[in-house]
Amino acid sequence: MDIDKLAYTPAMLARLAYSHAAFELSERLVSEAATHSDAYGRGAFLTEEALTTFVEAEGLLAAAVIADRMRGASWPAVAEALDVTAECARDRFAGREREFRAALLFPHRYPENGCLGYTVAPYAVEEPDRVREQLDRWLVEHRRSSGPDRDEPLPVTRGLAAMSTTWIAERIGQVLELSDALIKPELPAGVSYETAELRHAQLKVELYEAMVAQRPGDREVELQLIEAREQLSELTA
Repeated sequence: MDIDKLAYTPAMLARLAYSHAAFELSERLVSEAATHSDAYGRGAFLTEEALTTFVEAEGLLAAAVIADRMRGASWPAVAEALDVTAECARDRFAGREREFRAALLFPHRYPENGCLGYTVAPYAVEEPDRVREQLDRWLVEHRRSSGPDRDEPLPVTRGLAAMSTTWIAERIGQVLELSDALIKPELPAGVSYETAELRHAQLKVELYEAMVAQRPGDREVELQLIEAREQLSELTA
């Protein structure tokens, strides 16, 4: 696989979002260690800064849970890591997971009232290549590992590339997820049925193109691809 042109799966994007959150928190903590501006501080300014860091750390925890869930971890497994019940873990983080999954499918939202659109996806999802390359450079610069990977020049990219083998399986999951949302229908705010239908058709074309490339000569898959392309053509006509 060309690691410079990764085809990101949902699990890869969730892991990248967690890595980026860890990077941002680390940079913040480094700046908090400095004392040069203390003379200008007013009131409990250190407490305020620590509280902000605490909130960001909670965001890191949510990103970790989402990344684990996207890789297939069960709620009982997450609960065990958090030392809480599965019900508690689900109540606390299931909504965040749903939001992330929806953001992957529909990163841009457009209100029905005609107001300006907005983006709901994390920066790492919006700009995965840029974030990945930034984190590679940052980790090499701040490397602490003394293990066998201490000379790895692409400490983020290589690990993500190793996760790419599940692309087709994860895309099937997204197609089924969106199919269910269209049937009910249960779409996120700012996403019209027409937008969701078009996105669903696009996902199916991409899926069957990948399956045809993986299984050349499979007539059934080829016919599914033809049908998916026709449907997409009708929706974009």
